[in-house]
Amino acid sequence: TDKLSLEAMQNLSTLMQQAQPLLKQTNPDLLKDFLKNEMDKATTPIIRGLTIRADSDLNNTRQALQKGEQQASRLVKWSGLAIIVVLVITILLGYIIYRSIALSINRLMYTIREIEVGNMSARAQLTGKDELAALGFNLDRMMDERIATQARIDQEHKQLNESVFSL
Repeated sequence: TDKLSLEAMQNLSTLMQQAQPLLKQTNPDLLKDFLKNEMDKATTPIIRGLTIRADSDLNNTRQALQKGEQQASRLVKWSGLAIIVVLVITILLGYIIYRSIALSINRLMYTIREIEVGNMSARAQLTGKDELAALGFNLDRMMDERIATQARIDQEHKQLNESVFSL
């Protein structure tokens, strides 16, 4: 179509050169006939070629737009899916972290309540390497030391009482 359009443009240029003498003549009918017959024949292929080219460009543009819309739609779908997956993972991790902290705190609180009511054998027995596990370990150790200290004090009182009775 480009080659045909080029030839038609060259033909139109030739016709324009032929029309120049007719413009100088005083007979307008000759010019009208020339424009009606010759120019119409020369411009029809140009218009047809331009129309075909414009239609082709329009179709190419529509196809590119449709392809872009499809890609954008896929991108939105995959992005939404990725956001949902990240959100679910974040919620699960948050729940796991909360649960581990809440269980440790509940276990510590239970142990402290048991000690308050006189159960000196209550122990937190928390495992792990986090701060709450360290706190539970230290509470258990403190209770073991307290019991050992109390046992020593009781033993010393017993010895003191025996020595007083023996006097």
